Amino acid sequence: MAENMHDIKRRITSVESTGHITNAMKLVAASKYRKAKEAYDRSNDSLYHLALSMSGILEDLEDNKDINNLFVEGYKDLRRTCFVIVSSNKGLCGGFNSNIFKFAEEEIAKRENDPMIITVGKKATDYFSKRGYDIRHSYDAPDENFRFSSTKYVTSRLLTAFEDGRVDEVVVIYTKFVNTLKQEPKARIIFPMELDFVKGLQEKLHGQSMEVEYGPDPLSVMKYLIPKFVEVNLYNAVMESTICENIARRTAMENASDNANEILEELNLTYNRARQAQITNELIEIVSGAEALK
Repeated sequence: MAENMHDIKRRITSVESTGHITNAMKLVAASKYRKAKEAYDRSNDSLYHLALSMSGILEDLEDNKDINNLFVEGYKDLRRTCFVIVSSNKGLCGGFNSNIFKFAEEEIAKRENDPMIITVGKKATDYFSKRGYDIRHSYDAPDENFRFSSTKYVTSRLLTAFEDGRVDEVVVIYTKFVNTLKQEPKARIIFPMELDFVKGLQEKLHGQSMEVEYGPDPLSVMKYLIPKFVEVNLYNAVMESTICENIARRTAMENASDNANEILEELNLTYNRARQAQITNELIEIVSGAEALK
């Protein structure tokens, strides 16, 4: 019985230590979530203003066929797709990575061509390399170090591959933030550019007296804005995925802390019962010994 109590006490100490760790990780995830949310909101503002500028140019170039360049129209035949898959660098975030991997494989299967993979996050690199996918580039730096300047590492390769004709379509696979209770995998086409939501902003511009002079000309400005728009678009997707990752990790660590507390309650109850049983046995032995002396 003493040995059993010793084992229970050791398990209690172990679970208490685990509970402290998971609670600390929950607080860290909550802090990172707030920082990522701020960065995501800033990128949303930048994306909106870029789209607004492009919308104004599209109005001026409405009858100009020159705007139907490679980045907007794309190639005639879809031969090869490049997938930018955004995951986490670390685990302990519930089903965050498994959901995005399953969704990515479904999207890859929809396109019957030889896909090229660019990964953002160590988990995606490990997962897809083990399954024989063609990973051309990977960005595995810590999530908190992914700045807007880091986006150029990925977008420069995307732009080059698309312009050289090595890929005909570029799709970003990431996790979309709906609210703090719901996040879902999402596919966003970067090339060829889908300008529907950009053109939708023209309604907001309609009726407004905006006279903008573009130099040297609207078409040149549009060609300059397209790569910038892609950079912000990709950074926006990565930051949105980072938000969802930290929400998933915070939820997972909160559940782990709750489970640790439940286990502690059961272990303490078991320990107290074993201790009471031991005391009862000792009392029985004392009484039995006293009775034997009579």
